[in-house]
Amino acid sequence: MSLESCVDVLIIGAGPAGLMCANALAMAGVDVRIIEQRPTKLTVGQADGIQSRTIEVLQSYGLAERLIREGNQAFYGPNERGEIECTKRERLVTPLTACFPFVVSDVIISS
Repeated sequence: MSLESCVDVLIIGAGPAGLMCANALAMAGVDVRIIEQRPTKLTVGQADGIQSRTIEVLQSYGLAERLIREGNQAFYGPNERGEIECTKRERLVTPLTACFPFVVSDVIISS
């Protein structure tokens, strides 16, 4: 495999901003490559909630349905050992104008 390649846009970082940028550009027909320094997927969450307005943006890209189907609405807190764990799952109250009246967290999507 050659280490050299040509793309229209190189995105550095596979975090939320990098992935959304790559998705939008790819949908517009732009040849995109994402590079990420982290050698493996994260096994624990970071900023583990997706707010209702963000879900609306994801829906505009056709990405919300699977997220909603496979995600959970969850609350996390410390247990008696001081570790963070899921304490309950339920729908959350959000602004009445929101299309999705909940926060999605606890998403495990296998590729």
